[in-house]
Amino acid sequence: MEDFDIIKLVSDTLDPLNSLVIEGWYDDELSKTHITVHEYLDQEDGFEDDEASEIIHNIQVDIWSTDSLESYNLKKNAKKLLKNNGFSYSDGQDSYEKETKIYHKAMRFTYVEYI
Repeated sequence: MEDFDIIKLVSDTLDPLNSLVIEGWYDDELSKTHITVHEYLDQEDGFEDDEASEIIHNIQVDIWSTDSLESYNLKKNAKKLLKNNGFSYSDGQDSYEKETKIYHKAMRFTYVEYI
């Protein structure tokens, strides 16, 4: 049985966006638009006979761009792709970082892995 990899699942799901997807946080070495993904919490759930039948993955997807329209469209399309592939949208926040002149679009999702 193959091990489940939530980061790979997110990256594969976002592949149609044709944007670089990396695990971790914003890479200041990259001046082009990119997407970062990290899992900030996982927890067991769906207990049957004291054994978990699910793992709830909580992930954050961040879009980084110097172009406001590009970041808006990426956020809209990423959100749609993830929701259409079994992810539940939790919340999000948009900001503009004055020091780096980067538009930052953050989104949080949950995904249930059945074990």
